[in-house]
Amino acid sequence: MIVLAVIALIMGPVAPRVIGYFGRAKSQTAQIQMTHFKGELQLMYIDLGRYPSEAEGLAPLLTTPAVIWVPIGSPMSMISQNPYFVCALMR
Repeated sequence: MIVLAVIALIMGPVAPRVIGYFGRAKSQTAQIQMTHFKGELQLMYIDLGRYPSEAEGLAPLLTTPAVIWVPIGSPMSMISQNPYFVCALMR
């Protein structure tokens, strides 16, 4: 019984602080996820030149578009110095 009383005395001041840490962690996680979501929207706009429509929802952000790679030596590869150059996105 005395052991439980000592544990209660120790946990009394510590518990609110620990609960505050959990609350802050949840809000920081939500902020990080929103930052990633914003980045994904920007990448879609760069790749496709548009944002997803209401009819599409968020599905285009979850799927990878098909990409045609142009190997070195083809006329299109002269545009880029990279080993492979993305020439078109297919949807």
